[in-house]
Amino acid sequence: MGRSVVENAQLHLGQRVLVTLDIRSFFPSITNRHVYRVWQEVLGCSPKISSLLTRLTTFERHLPQGAPTSTALANLVLYSVDKPIREFCRAKSIVYSTWVDDLAFSGDDARAVIQVAVDALRIHGFAISHKKLQVMGPSKRKILNGLLLGPVVSIDGARLSSIRSGIHKLASGQVSEAEATAYVRSVEGKIAHISRISPQIGARLRRSLAEATVARLADVDLSTRAQPT
Repeated sequence: MGRSVVENAQLHLGQRVLVTLDIRSFFPSITNRHVYRVWQEVLGCSPKISSLLTRLTTFERHLPQGAPTSTALANLVLYSVDKPIREFCRAKSIVYSTWVDDLAFSGDDARAVIQVAVDALRIHGFAISHKKLQVMGPSKRKILNGLLLGPVVSIDGARLSSIRSGIHKLASGQVSEAEATAYVRSVEGKIAHISRISPQIGARLRRSLAEATVARLADVDLSTRAQPT
């Protein structure tokens, strides 16, 4: 906690093996019991205050995604349940870091922690997304949180290409009017992530998105005028 996405990735530079895990449906899986435990056992609040704060920070007995307090509480929930993982990694000299629901392990014995993590999380009601489990050995490119781990941390070229392709799709009229608002927001979210890594690249992508949005609106206006009355 308290690290940037780049600093999180830098922890794993130079390691021969990188393993990444993703907790499936992490926020919906965090119940009011998890949150109450954080307030009382991790942050030291009284039972009465813990109960009040739990009601204020949960919705329908779960942690709501997008609320101002949710990410910090999610990190604390994970910290409150991952002690067996931390102890195993310490004993095996495995580098361990988390970025919300993404867990990363690096080191020669990183593969060994997979089952430990699965078991430790299952006890507390969490499950690993097996589709997103990645084991990157010495001969594989290492990607963490959309970043390429080489001699230094850099932005994965495939990620940039995907964003640029998405902007082109918008500019060339391949996005329907009904989908446009949600589509632009999705691209903006991806650009915001890039901007935290490289403000310069993020600024260029934002300009491209703005130009594509203007071009699309102009095309919509022209097509509307061209229709017979």
